[in-house]
Amino acid sequence: MALYTAIALGLALPWYARAWWEAGNPVWPVANALFDGLAYKGAYSVSSGAIVGGTVGFGERAQDLLNATATSLWQWAWNEKLGWQKATGIYYVALLPGIVAYWRRPRVRWLALACLLYYLLAVLYVDGNPRYNLALFALFSALAGFVVEQLSRQSTRFLRLLVKAAFVVTVVGNLAQGYALSFQGVQYALSQQTADGFLLENEANFQAFRFVDKHLPPEAKVLLQGIVKGYYCERVYLWDHPYQMLLQYGDYKTSEQLLARLGELGITHIARMIYIPPGRTEGVGYPQYFADPLHEDFRKKYLKLLHRDNGYVVFEVVYPS
Repeated sequence: MALYTAIALGLALPWYARAWWEAGNPVWPVANALFDGLAYKGAYSVSSGAIVGGTVGFGERAQDLLNATATSLWQWAWNEKLGWQKATGIYYVALLPGIVAYWRRPRVRWLALACLLYYLLAVLYVDGNPRYNLALFALFSALAGFVVEQLSRQSTRFLRLLVKAAFVVTVVGNLAQGYALSFQGVQYALSQQTADGFLLENEANFQAFRFVDKHLPPEAKVLLQGIVKGYYCERVYLWDHPYQMLLQYGDYKTSEQLLARLGELGITHIARMIYIPPGRTEGVGYPQYFADPLHEDFRKKYLKLLHRDNGYVVFEVVYPS
């Protein structure tokens, strides 16, 4: 158990260190009061049930919690829509029932209870999305490794062979997946291509963000519309993901109301994806900006086009003097 725990924590340690460096809290956003970490700006605060711009009652919070309990792990199930993100973690979930056979061992009980507590706090209570909680999988992997080791030592020869065969298949599958995910990076490392050239070919929003970094003033504050990755944007930015609560387009009936809210947030520029895929409009709730009456009216009245490429545009927000 100690060996698997050490390996799991060792693999997760860089993420703890990054969280401490970036947010001042190794287990951000949990225990922010203890570490004085970066304020969490999700839909709910950790303790009070308050949301940015309002409050939510106990009944609504309980309903959301029950819904998250029923669906958060289901999102990781193998299905016909499996993506690379969803492929992570299913092995841990499949092996967890095995801890029942070893429940009498104190270390197993404590580690299992730690997993449950972390899941309730970080996954359900704070965020609701398991993929943002890698530390949870580090704890899960310690339990899963212990279960596999114990099963591989069973007296039944068939069971031992079955467990070992499943383990080998899992390793091969993960290596294949890792190779597929790293293929472009490996090809780049072995080539003479420049970093900018590689990113222009493989990161759709890089051209727009390169324009932002080169041409926008340092004090610019950029609203990302339909863009969920702002890594290469070297300006302060706010994304308009429908799950955040700072900017909900449905609250504004006119362009003037929307402009006033952007002014309150200090937004000076907008980087926008031109065409929003159906999975983000229907599944997540993003607007199709260039076909939406409110956003089109706002664009015609208050936006000045600065940059356009095949997939993205950059606007300046023109406030009335």
